[in-house]
Amino acid sequence: MRLSTRKILTAAASVALMWGAGVAGVEARQSDLKERITIDSDSQQADMNDEHIVFVSNVVISQGTIRITADRVEVFRENKAKNQHSRLQALGSDGRPAVYEELLDDGTRVHAEGRTLSYDLTDKFILVEGGAYVRKHDNEIRGSRITYDMRKSQMNATSSPGAGRVHTVLIPEQLEQKKEQKKNSGTGK
Repeated sequence: MRLSTRKILTAAASVALMWGAGVAGVEARQSDLKERITIDSDSQQADMNDEHIVFVSNVVISQGTIRITADRVEVFRENKAKNQHSRLQALGSDGRPAVYEELLDDGTRVHAEGRTLSYDLTDKFILVEGGAYVRKHDNEIRGSRITYDMRKSQMNATSSPGAGRVHTVLIPEQLEQKKEQKKNSGTGK
């Protein structure tokens, strides 16, 4: 029984850790990845047979500068042909979105929010839905749904019918700084 609990907590820790590895194409602060993960909530329920744990009400997940807040967070670990597929889903409520924040190595703050934040650890895929919003520096993107495939470094933002259009704000000065940093670091991309 204790082994199952440990597996669930390891999955929760891995998922929270990996959230920081790629939101909106940014690299997590390396020191954060070595920090312990804490999860606080008003209550939690765990199903040891299904390797499913639910944190309910005022949920705060912290790891270094990474912070996820939500009304409910569910962590799943599925066998999927013994590939141990793990994922996390953070849910907000009316007027109170699920929020992801992180301070990067360069001092930049990343902020993402939506009614639902989902992260698939195995597939390295992040999904923000329901009033989805991501901000880095003063650059921002809004839509009904924003996805980020970390393996392919591809982001996609869409809007639902009647929800308005996808809205993006880019600050040319900040884009030029990023371009210059890449050039100076030798990547040239």
